[in-house]
Amino acid sequence: MSNREKKFLNQTISGNIGHNNPAMDIENENNNIKAPKSQIDTKNLEVYEFKIILIGEPGVGKTAIMSRFITNEFKNMYQSTLGVEFKTKDLYIDNTACARLNVWDTCGQERFRAITRQYFKNSHGVLLIFDLTVKETIRKLNVWMNDIQDNIGEECVIFLIGNKSDVKNRDISISEEAKEFAKNKKIIYYEVSAKTGTGILNVFEKMSKKLIENTENERSKKEANKTTDLLEKNLVIDNFNKDRGKVEQKRSSFHCC
Repeated sequence: MSNREKKFLNQTISGNIGHNNPAMDIENENNNIKAPKSQIDTKNLEVYEFKIILIGEPGVGKTAIMSRFITNEFKNMYQSTLGVEFKTKDLYIDNTACARLNVWDTCGQERFRAITRQYFKNSHGVLLIFDLTVKETIRKLNVWMNDIQDNIGEECVIFLIGNKSDVKNRDISISEEAKEFAKNKKIIYYEVSAKTGTGILNVFEKMSKKLIENTENERSKKEANKTTDLLEKNLVIDNFNKDRGKVEQKRSSFHCC
């Protein structure tokens, strides 16, 4: 066992918790500025906090995707993630909300899967990543879907992500197979390139919007249930008062001979 692996076993998780400046500029998927921070009233924006986990086979580009999103950087070589690592970034959505994304990069190696599965819990969103140039990585997607179902549940939002879309002359049949897989599993599919940055920010924006939408829908349901419960409670009270009034009326109309 290497020194790095020993270090991981002693400390299974590392994080970069310092939140990015919530007043940062907003960028679109082409890394162009959409709105300068001076035009955004950040104090009155509601902050939604979500946990997004990146999973998939070793070498598919999970760390590269996270690095591209968090710092807009890319390296030609990355060390394999041991266990889990996470970083946080605030992402503004349509100038109306702030999505605070806790992005978790997980190890794809089988020998660490038992440990990394522990960090799947309480995830709001999942990026299931595979390599568009390696067909074997798409053949393992069902295994990862089972892990999602067993450790997170069906209530989370799942995006299927094909990385390395920048590679020319790649086997297009892999894309077709991925589209069919996504269709059968009823999940959204995107192709991105961590190397060029193409599509990376767009994926996290789409995920954030979906999670915010789900949160608002859940709030609406709770409010509707509260209203229904209150109406039912008032109806019970009204019926009780009516019945009590009838009894009192009968008693008042009774005269002893």
